[in-house]
Amino acid sequence: MYILGIIFALSVSIILHQLLKKNYKSHLIMEIPTYKIPILKNVLITLWINLKSFIINAGKIILLINILIWVLGSFGPSENSSKDSIFIIQKKELTHSYLGILGKKMEPVIHPLGYDWKIGIGLLSSLVAREVFVSTMASVYSIEKKENILKENMKKEIYPETKKSVYNLATGISLLFFYAFSMQCMSTLSIVRKETKSWKWPILQFVFMTLLAYIASLLTYQILKK
Repeated sequence: MYILGIIFALSVSIILHQLLKKNYKSHLIMEIPTYKIPILKNVLITLWINLKSFIINAGKIILLINILIWVLGSFGPSENSSKDSIFIIQKKELTHSYLGILGKKMEPVIHPLGYDWKIGIGLLSSLVAREVFVSTMASVYSIEKKENILKENMKKEIYPETKKSVYNLATGISLLFFYAFSMQCMSTLSIVRKETKSWKWPILQFVFMTLLAYIASLLTYQILKK
């Protein structure tokens, strides 16, 4: 996946370099530090600082997303609600919950990629941070199956119409390709917005990379499923 990402990043950079003409000269000066043998203590300290930062910063986001997923997956609109009480909610099964309703709405768009609506919920939640995808899938399946064995639950997942397994080699590779090319991190877009001082490039980046991920995943799934 890293090699694939590097190849496509360089390819897109070459294309954009030819298309985006600039009317000024660019001079890049970078001082390369002298090479020194790493000190184990410094490596461990740096590792601990980054690990602690990830657990604290990403952990809060993951916890918040899981709570939101549980609420949306456990409750849905009341069948007795009227125009005057549209906000009445009641405990529902996953397919009839707010989460299920949202997933079913987006399933026709992602079905050609080999994804069902549950995977779609994972993709949607990972817009905040792609690390959230795994915890979201665990939450979704634990709500429905009342079990915490994610791997076993995913093995049993089938399409009701065809009775075929949802998770197979084609779906797995398609999902890897999607995450290799997609822009699934809002913090990166916010940094681009800050550096460019414009919403133009973040929006173009998000749209372009999402379309690239969709097309790559579509072709991958359609080829491998045969």
